[in-house]
Amino acid sequence: MPHIDGARTPLVAIAAMVALALTLAGCSVDNADALDDPSSGPATSANPACAALTGEEVAMLAGTPLSSLTPSRAGGLSTCRWGSGDGASVQVISASAGTWLRKVPAVVGQLQGSELLQDPANRRKMDRAMKLLDSDITANQHRACEVFSLMQEIQGKPAGTSRIVNLLPDGNDPRAISGQRCDTDRYTSVVLIAPDLSGSRAEVRRLSGALRAAHQRGIG
Repeated sequence: MPHIDGARTPLVAIAAMVALALTLAGCSVDNADALDDPSSGPATSANPACAALTGEEVAMLAGTPLSSLTPSRAGGLSTCRWGSGDGASVQVISASAGTWLRKVPAVVGQLQGSELLQDPANRRKMDRAMKLLDSDITANQHRACEVFSLMQEIQGKPAGTSRIVNLLPDGNDPRAISGQRCDTDRYTSVVLIAPDLSGSRAEVRRLSGALRAAHQRGIG
């Protein structure tokens, strides 16, 4: 089972930002459109993220059919986003873990000047993350998922965590459910944004199921 974090945290919490590292789902709840740049995105047929989930799986996750599909990029990685007119959307990233790892330092660096780091505890977490990214471990792309797990440990998650689900901004008033997984040299992220989320176990199970399906297709 993935570790589920429903604790009250800032919408752009370190846990979500560093784990996601590239989807920036912490911002996407309020600024979903800003994440996507369709003009620079790859064609749907060439975008592995667009093949990560079927239309039926997206509809099951969102609780409603999502007809609009937009291939794009987030943090330099191919992304696919399904949307609807009522504000619901599903966003997927599917990439090799090594590709994910190469993009992480720039995203983590962007956080260093954010208001989030006014909190001393968050500054300490960021310092540990940056030291990890400067270490020899990142020279080996096949250890990328080990970096993912270690970043989760920085956030207080169990050692060896390879999957995580976050309720954002918290479990009391969720506006998004975000899941990430890194194993078998593959990184996958699935984010559900919807106006009527409750953060229920059923919603979390659907997100976890979609994450599992997307990850397995990415592995091939």
